[in-house]
Amino acid sequence: MPVILSLKAEDYNTILKVLKALPYNVFLKFDHYQSSKWGKESI
Repeated sequence: MPVILSLKAEDYNTILKVLKALPYNVFLKFDHYQSSKWGKESI
């Protein structure tokens, strides 16, 4: 099942302004962990 990250346009624009002002690159990484009822974990 896909997980969707959703941002308001205002929040997205604020993040972009902050990132553009930084003197270095920023990378965002998201991992989704899901556990089954048998105790197995998957990413």
